[in-house]
Amino acid sequence: MPGSWQMLAQRRPRPRGRGAAVAVVALVVAALAASCAVPIADLGGPSSGAAGINDAGIVVGSSELPGSTPEAFVSHAYKRLPDNSVVDLGTLDGFTSSDAWRINAGGVVVGTASGPSGSHAVRWEADGQIVDLGPGEAWDINDAGVVVGQSALLRGFAFDPATGHQIAMPDLPGAIQSEARGINNLGQVVGFQSMNGPTAAVLWDLETGVVTDLGETLTEVFLPFDINDAGTMVGTVRTGSPNRYQAQAALLPVGWTAPINLGVGGFSVAAALNESNTVVISRLTTQQAFRWQPISGLVEIGGESSSLVLDVNEDGTMVGQDTGRAALFGVPPAS
Repeated sequence: MPGSWQMLAQRRPRPRGRGAAVAVVALVVAALAASCAVPIADLGGPSSGAAGINDAGIVVGSSELPGSTPEAFVSHAYKRLPDNSVVDLGTLDGFTSSDAWRINAGGVVVGTASGPSGSHAVRWEADGQIVDLGPGEAWDINDAGVVVGQSALLRGFAFDPATGHQIAMPDLPGAIQSEARGINNLGQVVGFQSMNGPTAAVLWDLETGVVTDLGETLTEVFLPFDINDAGTMVGTVRTGSPNRYQAQAALLPVGWTAPINLGVGGFSVAAALNESNTVVISRLTTQQAFRWQPISGLVEIGGESSSLVLDVNEDGTMVGQDTGRAALFGVPPAS
């Protein structure tokens, strides 16, 4: 099995003299920038959170509306533009709330509308028009506009805008439910299927229709949440019994048989990565946010209070929540 990226990084020539000082300063500046949590505009309610960002810097998430209370909770998906203006994306007719989870390069957003009758997967076009994809939840979208999620029948699905139809994830033998969590621009979908107890990580190729049980080649129980175009996955490694397990943020490079534990500890989840293998991680037990990179390793990126991080774009800007509000990470605050 190949050595870890940390080991590969240790083989790089060590900088000496003035070059070493410059390198140290660069690392310190990068760490300080990463640790900054910058609040962003929302819809003005008691709390908000950012969940997705594209390379144009458009952020999506959800925000409580003014007047929302625990007894009468109302939250809408929204879009924050690079000039810090916001757009309320609204929800479906007859529904009360909505959440936005991801946005693609074309500005198309996916998420969920919810109400007394349950939840529907939805897609917001770049012009804000909302499209009902049916009962369930939508989790991710690629640049071709293909949406993945889970239907109300507890089956993973992909929605192809070219055909206007949902495609059900084929079941592995014995599967009783499934979920599609992430998709890349090659049409490779990651998720999991449950078999009356054990849960199997799966890779679903939309071009061939083949679902591969990743557990047949892995030495640990790995649950993937995202995949980049190189095929590298991130998610969690589970240890312990099904009823009493620990989850550790992990990364699985292509061809490896054991995921890399990213060293966060606690109950942690690696939610997303970009093409440079920058990974964003939340430790749920302590509400701390982290960034992991192949060379610099693990850096805490949250503010002074509770933080979560859910997505990262190609320039390394990360989004999530800090102290109950939507926030950017990895960018220096305005002077």
